[in-house]
Amino acid sequence: MQAIRVMLLAVMLLTAYSANSAIYSYITRSEGTPSDAKYWWTIEYWDTVDATPNPCYGWSQCTVFIGHRHSDAGEAGNWVSDGNEYLDGVQGYRTVGDIGAAFQRRYALPRSGTQSHNGPAVTQECVGIYFKASTGTSGAFGSPMMASSLCGIVPPPVGKCEFTDTSLELTHGQVQLRDIEGHQARQTGYVRCTQEMDVMVYLAGSAGNGMVNLRSDGSLQTRLTIAGVSGSTGVRVHALAGVKMPLEFASTLTKVGAVEAGDFFGSATAILTMP
Repeated sequence: MQAIRVMLLAVMLLTAYSANSAIYSYITRSEGTPSDAKYWWTIEYWDTVDATPNPCYGWSQCTVFIGHRHSDAGEAGNWVSDGNEYLDGVQGYRTVGDIGAAFQRRYALPRSGTQSHNGPAVTQECVGIYFKASTGTSGAFGSPMMASSLCGIVPPPVGKCEFTDTSLELTHGQVQLRDIEGHQARQTGYVRCTQEMDVMVYLAGSAGNGMVNLRSDGSLQTRLTIAGVSGSTGVRVHALAGVKMPLEFASTLTKVGAVEAGDFFGSATAILTMP
């Protein structure tokens, strides 16, 4: 009897800001203090078909760059990425997806680097995509975050919340072809914060809407849920200080076409945000 073997590796990453997003970033490491810190970041994904309107379309000049959230309003600080990644002239693109396509023609994603912060710790900082009216990387201070961005918040010791595990395996094992539809795998993950606070948790997959492609042709997918709720909808968690808060992550297989026997796996991003 033919069968498939499936393992979904859900990588736990930290991000913050809007839930309806197409730009995903996270910070894997932090050093220093809240007033003098260094962050190691990755821009994981930028959806090139995102139809969100470009907020600087029609300006005389608009530049996107990698920077860090420095205020409660979400505005950028003075310092940009240590690699000085930026793209001028994006005022001619109508959508955020169009900007993403242009950005990726210059900088391949995923892309990793470092970013420094100096000064008062006003807010939960993060690293992501910002835009401004001047060229190059000067004049970053006060720039707004690009629409559709999820901005990766800083983990401890500088930040306040983290996933306790860096990865979580949702393993379906060997599944008969006739039993694929609806087959589930479950695993418990944990969020821990250094102070009592509310956080939101999402799961972002390669197929969008909480789905992950397990075959390149899209014929086999899995639907990701957190505590029974779609990963794209997300769940709100009231975290207690220093307590590991449990969350049930689940993967439910679905066929979109004919599936051949074999070994398959996919990956998704668990996203921790501020409400």
